[in-house]
Amino acid sequence: MENFDIELTLKQSALAYYGNDHSLGGYLLKGCLRRLSLLPLNLQQATYLNETIAKLNEMVTKCNYTGLADVIHFELMQNFPDFASLLARDSANNKQS
Repeated sequence: MENFDIELTLKQSALAYYGNDHSLGGYLLKGCLRRLSLLPLNLQQATYLNETIAKLNEMVTKCNYTGLADVIHFELMQNFPDFASLLARDSANNKQS
């Protein structure tokens, strides 16, 4: 997973959902969520991630893809606890690999 930019890929996922390319959006989102889940998360981050995944799953079930894109773009990326330092650690880990 070297050079996997979580933030950029989340943005691309949201854009794909906005553009009604649900297959691409889902593929990108799943990759990001998997990558996030593999990072060393603290309890607050893990709780937030689990709650957000439940919210995203509910939106997919209801076929609310615009809402899904909004959650990715305006909630997940902006409200994830300490997202910037988490991405910085991931970047550092990628460089060491």
